[in-house]
Amino acid sequence: MKRLLVIASLILAVAAWAQLAGDVVLVSEPEVSDQYLAGGQVTVAQTVDGDVVAAGRVILVNGAVSGDVIAAGETVTVSAPVGDDIRVAGQNVLLNGIVGGHVVAAGNSVVIGQGVEISDWLWTAGNSVTVSGQVGEELRVAANTAVITGEIKGDVVIDAQTIRIEGAS
Repeated sequence: MKRLLVIASLILAVAAWAQLAGDVVLVSEPEVSDQYLAGGQVTVAQTVDGDVVAAGRVILVNGAVSGDVIAAGETVTVSAPVGDDIRVAGQNVLLNGIVGGHVVAAGNSVVIGQGVEISDWLWTAGNSVTVSGQVGEELRVAANTAVITGEIKGDVVIDAQTIRIEGAS
């Protein structure tokens, strides 16, 4: 958990030197370099050939990212393919894309959607964690409530008050 707090602090520090900053930040054209973004609402609507580092109240990644996504916000949603790793923290975290690497996610509510495919491992912490997608390697969950309905191909370690394991629908 300390590692997640350090990551979130670094994201916010990097956001101070954002390439794009403002109340509404929109990446509306394909980009061929890393993007450092900060704003009230940050939306990546086009492909980014590189990493995305974002901080804001609402973060939406709807365009494919070839590298990493590192984001902190009240609501963080990644709905597009990510070529490498995802590290996110927020009140509400929702992942709905294919991930080429691993995922570290923390929030009050963390949801790994049904169509998600994570190539490597997933480490997540939150009040409520739901994993409905596929995890290629290890799954670690620390939560009050953990719901697992997806396919986990590696070891599973869950520390939760309530654990529900259901068949994928």
